[in-house]
Amino acid sequence: MAETSPPPLPERDQLVLLLAQVEARIGDQRDEWEGMDRKSTTILGATGVLFGLVVNNADKLVASPDPAPRFLLSALVVLVGGIVVGMLTLAPRRIANVPEPVPLLEHYAGAEHDRTLGVLVATKAQTFGLNRPVLASKLRFLVVQMALLAIGAGFLVVALLIGEWKP
Repeated sequence: MAETSPPPLPERDQLVLLLAQVEARIGDQRDEWEGMDRKSTTILGATGVLFGLVVNNADKLVASPDPAPRFLLSALVVLVGGIVVGMLTLAPRRIANVPEPVPLLEHYAGAEHDRTLGVLVATKAQTFGLNRPVLASKLRFLVVQMALLAIGAGFLVVALLIGEWKP
């Protein structure tokens, strides 16, 4: 069986350009990650405030005509769910950050520059691919968190309207 040689590397300028592009995309991923964390924190704070409103109005709304107490309880359950999802959104999941310096130094310290650059580009491109599902998962949790906040707020508004309504 004949051995196949690795594909030829692009020119050094091309490798440097590719490395810069991949590093920029990984930087964009990090910015997106941090932005989602900031949004999640804001939504979590708003959910906590709304949860406080539900708890503070519980006495008044429990004595209101039916179905106000049911909407109040529903708002409470949905907002607790929103807090749980918010914590999952912020849960410490690691975004990949490679290459690890020690193995890179051990394996490529004496290698020719173009080969090291090629491996670096390929490794960072692979890292970008590894980070995609983690970011997609965080985004899904963030969307669910926003939806639960909106639903909880809607239930609270309905409960307050029913509780204040005097036919």
